[in-house]
Amino acid sequence: MTKASAQKQVEVTIGEEMNAVITGASKVEVSATGVSVSNDFNTVVLNGVNIQQVDGRFVFSVPANDTAPQPADGFVPGQLVPGSGIYIGKYMLKDGDNNGLSLTFNAFAAPQDLTDGTYEDTVKHIAKLKGWHGFDGTPYANDEELKKALKDGSYIKEGSGWFMPTREMVSGTDADGKHTTPDNFSAYYNVGGFRGTFDTAGWYWSSTQNEGKQEFVAAFRLADRRRAYFNKNQLELNTRPVRLELCKGPQ
Repeated sequence: MTKASAQKQVEVTIGEEMNAVITGASKVEVSATGVSVSNDFNTVVLNGVNIQQVDGRFVFSVPANDTAPQPADGFVPGQLVPGSGIYIGKYMLKDGDNNGLSLTFNAFAAPQDLTDGTYEDTVKHIAKLKGWHGFDGTPYANDEELKKALKDGSYIKEGSGWFMPTREMVSGTDADGKHTTPDNFSAYYNVGGFRGTFDTAGWYWSSTQNEGKQEFVAAFRLADRRRAYFNKNQLELNTRPVRLELCKGPQ
């Protein structure tokens, strides 16, 4: 039997098989492998649940978990990761031909936009980047060229450089508007290191072409996820370059 202080006038009794807690005139039966009692002896913790007597009744609560498991690579969206960029989240690449290929990457964004460029001019600009925020640019003209380089491994071999993000990376949606990619700019533009760095009222290029008219590509306004297809050479929009690193954990 463990007695509380005289001021509390509370007793806590643990049964022989560690399955009963008696606080005051109330009783709770539990199944537990271990019991701990707080310093002021008015709370019993069983299997991570606080059982506390308040005004003659029991209150059950789960304490905040300050040691919650971190993502496999230890990053959270919006986190500035030195030597990599601002973390967006996971990007998964699966082979549409059902050849069994499934790769998972950590996606990082540059800390700033490339502004006011047509699609074609921006692709050329990215290809000429040298050591920009630590990395060179890549020459991919669209997301199909990027995906091909990811599949054959040449993207990683050539330095994991900056490229124009895909439709999924910008908005999290597929061609039908279905949400397929939880980690994207529209979800995190106001989180952590991203906060205040995007033009939320402006439009952003993606590298995903219109399936029927490849001279048009998908562009998005982040704040409301509005999508439109613009001609590659007629409008000057923003671009937030992205780079990928192959996840270290199981694929």
